[in-house]
Amino acid sequence: MPFICKGCPYVQSPPVNLKYENNGSDYLLVFQAPGFNEWTGGALTISGNRIPIDSKSTHSCAARMRNSFIRKNVLRYNYDIAEAVCCYPGVLTSGRDKKPKVKSVNQCTINMANLLSKKKYTKITCFGDVAYKVVMNAITMIPGWAGPTPSYAPHPSSGVSSLVLDASY
Repeated sequence: MPFICKGCPYVQSPPVNLKYENNGSDYLLVFQAPGFNEWTGGALTISGNRIPIDSKSTHSCAARMRNSFIRKNVLRYNYDIAEAVCCYPGVLTSGRDKKPKVKSVNQCTINMANLLSKKKYTKITCFGDVAYKVVMNAITMIPGWAGPTPSYAPHPSSGVSSLVLDASY
């Protein structure tokens, strides 16, 4: 599914954005934004593609989710996976990823509304404030939304315990 990046502060020429991972599931996991490895793809990711939560880094959200999937005895392919913001927002001097800019959040809300209006989900879990905000705002853009009320889960890299992370989806 192509994303519309008109007016996004991160857009490059040609645009490089993250792909939504459609695994044919009726359960959608939504994360904040790609990390550096997901953004660049290749040798830095497990799949070699630009897909959500796919970093080889042991300190990444992707690693936390991989370990959670193992503990729960599920596969990532049991879920459709998307990023609320499709582009990498950069890094802080502390080494942590920046929160996405408001302009990109607003633009990607339109992309999320398009995604949610094309497929019927029975469950949606949003990891972190940005993901939850984008999904909730996207739902208001869909006339007659009849889908599920998204659930909020803490961002996987926010120091949340494995027990809480595992119970959140």
